[in-house]
Amino acid sequence: MTSQQAKAAEFHACDKVYASEREALMATLDSISAVESCAGGAFATWITQCKDPTLRGALKIIAEREAYHGRALGRRLAELGGQPRHVLTPFERDLEAYLSNPDVSDADKVERLHELVPDPAHVVSFVLDIVDAIKEDTETREILRLYQQDEVSSATWLCNYRNQLHTGSRVAAE
Repeated sequence: MTSQQAKAAEFHACDKVYASEREALMATLDSISAVESCAGGAFATWITQCKDPTLRGALKIIAEREAYHGRALGRRLAELGGQPRHVLTPFERDLEAYLSNPDVSDADKVERLHELVPDPAHVVSFVLDIVDAIKEDTETREILRLYQQDEVSSATWLCNYRNQLHTGSRVAAE
C-alpha cells in the first residue's frame, strides 16, 4: 500500500486519526462499552439509595439502558474481533463513586450530572460525528446511532427533573 493509499484509508473521529474505519470503531466500542457498564452499576447502586420514587423509577430505566449499552457494544466489539481493553479514567472512576455514594443527596447527584451535560441534545454528540463518518460498517453505525438517541432521552429526562427541582414543580418529567 502506498502512503497515498494509506492516507486515503485513514479514518478521522473524535480529533484522532485511525488507520481504518474498523480500528476507529473498535476503539470507540471498547471505550463506550466499558463506561456504559460502569454507569449501569453506578445508577443501579443509586437506585437503592434514592429517596424520591419519581426519580427512582426513571433511574431504573436509565440503569438498564446503561447496562445493556455496555453489553450490546461489547458484543459488537467481539464480533469485530476486538477485546475489551479500556481502563476507566480517574474522572470516570470518580463519577462512579460519586453516583454510588449514599452520603450524596439525590439532588446533588442530579445537579452534578447536569453540570456535566447542561444540554441533553449534546450528550455523547461525538458519536454522531463517528456515525456520519462511517462508510463501510453500517451495522455498527446504526447501533451507535440508537445508542446516542437513548443517551439523549435519559439526559433529557434528568435535565427536566433537575429543572423541576429548581422551580419547585412536581409535574412529571417529560
